[in-house]
Amino acid sequence: MLRLFKPAFVCLGIMVMLLTACGSSTASITRGTPVPGVTATSSATGTPNPAATPTSIPIPAGITSCAQIPAFASAGPASMPNGFADVSFPAGSVSITTGPVVHIYQFQIINVCTTVTTPAAVQSYYTGNLPGNGWSSSSTYPYQANPNAACGAALCWRKGMPHRYVSLQDVHSSGSVVVYALWTAIAPHPSYTFTWRSSSTTIPAGASDHNVTVGCQPGEQLLSGGFFISSSNGAHSADSSYPSSNTTWTVSAHNAGATAITLYGYAGCLAANFSLGMTVVSSNSSAAHCPAGGIITGGGYIYNSGDYTFDEGPIPGPNSVPSGPPNTWEETLASANVSMFGMCATQNITGHPVAASAGAIITDVGHYTDVVSATCPSGQILTGGGYEVYDTSFPLIQHYFQSAPNASGNWLVGGYATEFSSDSEGVAICNTFTPTF
Repeated sequence: MLRLFKPAFVCLGIMVMLLTACGSSTASITRGTPVPGVTATSSATGTPNPAATPTSIPIPAGITSCAQIPAFASAGPASMPNGFADVSFPAGSVSITTGPVVHIYQFQIINVCTTVTTPAAVQSYYTGNLPGNGWSSSSTYPYQANPNAACGAALCWRKGMPHRYVSLQDVHSSGSVVVYALWTAIAPHPSYTFTWRSSSTTIPAGASDHNVTVGCQPGEQLLSGGFFISSSNGAHSADSSYPSSNTTWTVSAHNAGATAITLYGYAGCLAANFSLGMTVVSSNSSAAHCPAGGIITGGGYIYNSGDYTFDEGPIPGPNSVPSGPPNTWEETLASANVSMFGMCATQNITGHPVAASAGAIITDVGHYTDVVSATCPSGQILTGGGYEVYDTSFPLIQHYFQSAPNASGNWLVGGYATEFSSDSEGVAICNTFTPTF
């Protein structure tokens, strides 16, 4: 049986590079040593990435060759950038290239001039040539690094993993000279770092509420949080554990005892080159619900009044573990007035059924505390957790002094009662990040 302990870590970092070409992943886990702040991947510098409206290269009236257009006066034979050897040009074309510019995707613009043809013939060339080389027509192109942006009036194609894109833009002519642009984009390999950050404060004996706020680093997304109260006997509860902003998690507690206690707060922070579309939902009733399609990554509460005997987690009631991914954060007992908060991911995530602890929190006379552990299956990421009533036929746990991750990637829940009790279980929230580029 686990006893009270002081957490032996400050941050837990999990770095994963998703290898989309073969569908596998590699992971390195750092335990114990604090992990430096990690920011998202590089931002654009220099020329802005392509926007939805191209800039045309004008064709002077009365010309008969590409060399007469100032922009193409010194252009060489048309060529594609690295990674696009399977894209060709009509015979006799010349080109100039802008970029590359990296803004999540790698963008380049190839401006092309060709003669003795028509805009319709250029379009026919690519609509026939690209599919013949394995390119598929695409209704999207990642304008402004948005993978769901509509292709629009252009013609777009996509191929491979990671995706490569080609867009035929702004085909125009004067006489027998035709000018157009090919926009290319290479999707990145999705990558992320998920880190548990923590902070603590000492609460003197007899003190009223003290707060600890843990913040994510710039560029990180807040997914969840938790708490741990280190004391001599475990007879303490957190008054709150909740998202106090889009990037911070706050926990609070008071100390009615005769000795000082230590309050730890935890925040689960994701640095990634993709967004989970996180949103915070809250309710002053028993449940906070994610929007349609949202997946719970974690949750919390603010205790308002009533009995401290309450639970908080993604399970709707005693012995009712949902079979699918959770989308609600609930308090299932009516003995307390508690505001609930749910952390919801709305994109680039696959949710899984929650993982419950192998056993219930068990206390007895002379042994007042117990800690249980919930673990996600291999290949899934622990993004948060909570605790739920296990069996209401037993006396209820009087205090929960812990609901937090440990250095091994488990969710620990600790409870205290002065008599025999076996009514609660720990719950791990397990998700997989599945970005689309």
